[in-house]
Amino acid sequence: MAAEFGGRAVRIEDSAAAMTEADILVSSTGSPEIVLRREDVAKILPARGNRPLVLVDIAVPRDIDPAVAELPNVFLYDIDDLEAVVRENTKNRAQELAVCHQIIAEHSAALMERFNSPLANRAPAAVQAAPGWALNRATA
Repeated sequence: MAAEFGGRAVRIEDSAAAMTEADILVSSTGSPEIVLRREDVAKILPARGNRPLVLVDIAVPRDIDPAVAELPNVFLYDIDDLEAVVRENTKNRAQELAVCHQIIAEHSAALMERFNSPLANRAPAAVQAAPGWALNRATA
């Protein structure tokens, strides 16, 4: 997954060094315990300057100590946050779909009104005089 997004996978032992360079860290281990603690992240912050660090914990159970979110310029998201974003996006898309359906209905009604108008059924005299007009009109 890391390579697909221009990142790289690192061993847990190398995570502190990687966090000094990275802008985003995604964690997903099979560990039953926290693998990245608040104090671990606090140690690397001076080396980062004021650059924000986004931590995404997609492990179940969680890999990252929730207390890291209290640190300055550290933003922690877990699988529950991501699910909430998906739900909100799905809701927004459903609302936009309703707007699209309304636009289509309005334009379809206007087009049908134009097709059914008396002017639409009358062809100019020059067209009616053309050979084959009645035949073409009957087969259309």
